[in-house]
Amino acid sequence: MSENIIFPASVDEFINAGNLDTVNTINPLFRIAAANMLMTRALQGALNSQTESVRLLAKETEAVSKLKAELSALKTGTTTTTLRPFAKDNADAKRLIDAMLRYGVPETELKEMTDAYNRGARVQISDAKLQIFGGYIDAYSDSLNTRNSKEQLTLQSLTNRYTQAGEQASNVLQKDAQSKGTIVTNSRGLS
Repeated sequence: MSENIIFPASVDEFINAGNLDTVNTINPLFRIAAANMLMTRALQGALNSQTESVRLLAKETEAVSKLKAELSALKTGTTTTTLRPFAKDNADAKRLIDAMLRYGVPETELKEMTDAYNRGARVQISDAKLQIFGGYIDAYSDSLNTRNSKEQLTLQSLTNRYTQAGEQASNVLQKDAQSKGTIVTNSRGLS
């Protein structure tokens, strides 16, 4: 696969011929263009991976927002410790408990509710507890937003690098074509 190519027909042919160190060409601009194309291909993989990371974070952020809205709808507007049913039924209560565990509420804070669910008793909650749970979920949400911002910046940086590497490869090939055009024009003037 590392055979020498004297006049590659395209940058792709040059790149696919093997390692840049083992491929010789008369035209050094192909080498530069090939290096930029290799960089572009590597960045494409990183860009795809980063895009998926950002997508997953957005999905998680949406789920946390939905949980916050559900818990907010359960509040009566007081800070009392009076208990009342937590959800429409215990299956829904279990779903909310699992979501709260997933999104930052410590297991110890949910122990009473989990124990009630495991006993088959009606799961109950007070506004005071909802406020405490909301604090944990807000902290998790803030952390998630910070991570999301960092991931977005990384995605933007990779996009910029990807675009730059592709443009550099294109510019090198254009310069090569211009050089050949100039040589041909000058050689015609000599005859």
